[in-house]
Amino acid sequence: MAEPERLSKGKGKGKKGSESSRTEEEQGGEEGEGGAEPSKKRPRPGSASDTSVLAERTGTCDIWALVASLGRIASSAASAVGLGRPTKRVVILVDNGSLKASSTLGLRQVARLLQEHLCTMGGSSPLSVIAASARFSDRIDPGELGGERARTVQELLRDLRSQRFAEVVLLPVFFGPSAMVADFIPKQVTVVRSEPGPPMPNMSLAPTLICGCPFNCPGGGSDNRVAQMLFGRIQEAVKTNGFGPNPAIAVVDHGSPTPAVARCREQVTMQLSSLIAAAALAGAPLKPRVVLGCCMERREGAEYDFNGELLEKVLEENPIFKEGEVIVALMFLQPGRHAGPDGDLDQIVKKAAAGGSKATVVMTEVIGAHEILVEVLAERLGQAFRPAGW
Repeated sequence: MAEPERLSKGKGKGKKGSESSRTEEEQGGEEGEGGAEPSKKRPRPGSASDTSVLAERTGTCDIWALVASLGRIASSAASAVGLGRPTKRVVILVDNGSLKASSTLGLRQVARLLQEHLCTMGGSSPLSVIAASARFSDRIDPGELGGERARTVQELLRDLRSQRFAEVVLLPVFFGPSAMVADFIPKQVTVVRSEPGPPMPNMSLAPTLICGCPFNCPGGGSDNRVAQMLFGRIQEAVKTNGFGPNPAIAVVDHGSPTPAVARCREQVTMQLSSLIAAAALAGAPLKPRVVLGCCMERREGAEYDFNGELLEKVLEENPIFKEGEVIVALMFLQPGRHAGPDGDLDQIVKKAAAGGSKATVVMTEVIGAHEILVEVLAERLGQAFRPAGW
């Protein structure tokens, strides 16, 4: 398995990371969602890696429009009954992965909640939801995971194939169409399919949380549910920390080499501003001085300027964020090396304080197992499609 190219972290254009955690490791990523950089060699049209080229050229919609045109799965994958019943249909809830147990445990909690949500929807076909990661998590000590070892998507697919499962839906827990979703994860399917063994299950892939494609996600461009989740986390931070009505808010994601992913963060930032303004008109006290989007880290070079400012630079150089109350709204899905206790984001905040900033800075909780997230995932599950070659 090729090791993905690493992101830079630090001031200005940043420095190269020194370990795997400096790749887009964490979910929230893009969240840490960028994953492997798409190949510069042009693939065959319709091949799995062809979608990553489209990601660079055309952005969110056309990736999904292309594969959607190849045909949706015949029946909705969102029907479900009975927890624990034998099934030959399974949903793999897949994130980027982390070396931190908290990230895997968080993903498993989301999988359980999604399973329960699907059961309440009823249906005639049994369906199980299993959490797995694209990478990293299989290295975690099972003792930190309640004795249950974490598995990667590739390993889990081999197991499901050997058990002759009929249908597998890959449900990505990513904000946007990163290279991890458009290229790396599909390659894991290709690898397993190329190996000798029983027939592969019927494979399909669901869209990401933010999906602007009118073919797969009608009305997706106006879907502000990620912004709603962030707004809720900001309100919690205000209440918990006793903040006044006028903090400065920085919406921070991981940073990505994929422009469409950065556009997702900017879209969410604008939607969040609108939600806050609408709430203020209705009498809510929160009226931030500014709502600004930024990233935790990024690659070097002007070609990656679409990521916007680094959080480090915002906290240390932007006058609005150097005084008063500041909320860093984490556009991260699970805790881990970046968004967990004493993680990279925590260190960035502490560094700004040590550098003379007079601001009182707090971070929100990650999205985690938010009930709105479960609703969005269930909806995306019903929008799954079969990519080319699957």
